Amino acid sequence: MGRKSHYHDNYYLNNVRYGLRAQIGFRDTDIFFNYDLNGLFIDGKGPKLNAFSFGITL
Repeated sequence: MGRKSHYHDNYYLNNVRYGLRAQIGFRDTDIFFNYDLNGLFIDGKGPKLNAFSFGITL
């Protein structure tokens, strides 16, 4: 049987993330939004993207 080869790497992602976070809530429910100020990928190794996330915490 053939062996599958797996590629394990960091995919040129930045090791350090920094950014802004906004969070607002009422009682036990919060809504949040995160935005990274630095790029997602190492310079010259991928597209120019800034990560963001949003959601609800209960």
